[in-house]
Amino acid sequence: MTWEEDESAKRGVILSLYHFSIIMPYLISLSALFLAAVLLFSLRSKWERGQLKIEHYSFRKQSGEGTGDETRKVRLAFLSDLHDYFRMKDPKSVLEAIEAEEPDIIILGGDFFTVRTTSSSAAPDPAILLDFIAGLAGKHPVIFGCGNHERKLRELFPKQDGTFREKLRQLGVVSLENSSVILDGIAFYGADPEMKYYRKFPPGFGAKEPMPEKYLIGRLGIPDPHRINVLLLHTPMYLKEAAAWGADLVLSGHFHGGTIRLPGGRGLMTPQYQFFCRECSGEHICGSTKMIANRGLGTHTFHIRLNNLPEISIIDIYAGTEI
Repeated sequence: MTWEEDESAKRGVILSLYHFSIIMPYLISLSALFLAAVLLFSLRSKWERGQLKIEHYSFRKQSGEGTGDETRKVRLAFLSDLHDYFRMKDPKSVLEAIEAEEPDIIILGGDFFTVRTTSSSAAPDPAILLDFIAGLAGKHPVIFGCGNHERKLRELFPKQDGTFREKLRQLGVVSLENSSVILDGIAFYGADPEMKYYRKFPPGFGAKEPMPEKYLIGRLGIPDPHRINVLLLHTPMYLKEAAAWGADLVLSGHFHGGTIRLPGGRGLMTPQYQFFCRECSGEHICGSTKMIANRGLGTHTFHIRLNNLPEISIIDIYAGTEI
């Protein structure tokens, strides 16, 4: 290397160090801001996971008998996707919040525990959950619907599932697995679709397993058009199919509010990896059918909530006096 080349290399190194020294303070500032944002995000998410928001809804059937008459109101308290919530929140405070709303019927919409699918996973311990349900069932009729985690429990741990359901029966809880019950003149149906209807598809495509035209009829029968028919369907992806079956009101959960709720109510991501999904929370309409998608109480796998407070849905059904 010649003297001139050596000097040129030295000048290049010095110039690079000079430029780096200029941008270094900006890099440090950006890194500090990023770390601060992550910390604030984590703290806010942890705080939200321990909160409880009561959301109020109402329903009036648009056609048929017993519609529009507000002289008889049936109040539902609808809970879904409990998962790990009682690690964050005292069950007693949840019972008190429900009692303060004076519900007539309690609806438990599925995924009340988390079932892992790894080979080393054990069955969940339902002791705290059963104590909580006992506190509800001692004062109100309770309906228990199935979610995908109840499906997993049945398939992976049948003995524990049988014990759990026997304890529910002893508490007087009505479990709906492709069956129905009439309470306060309202017909409640519980759909229990196979796991393929909860299948995870490539991110962002929003695809779903096609549901055959007469799938719900084959499992639930034909609903009475002169009653108010409430369908517990854990996944909110099949509102159109529920409406075609004859549901007046659909109660869903499963999407956990979309993890992070964006402006306009869309969720950032669902457990089935749809992005920017509208059906992750709130009210949705298909024809004369209304769906209420509960944001759920707990989380699993991705323990994140942002602008997405855990929810108990209080639903006033104006059932009329004719039914």
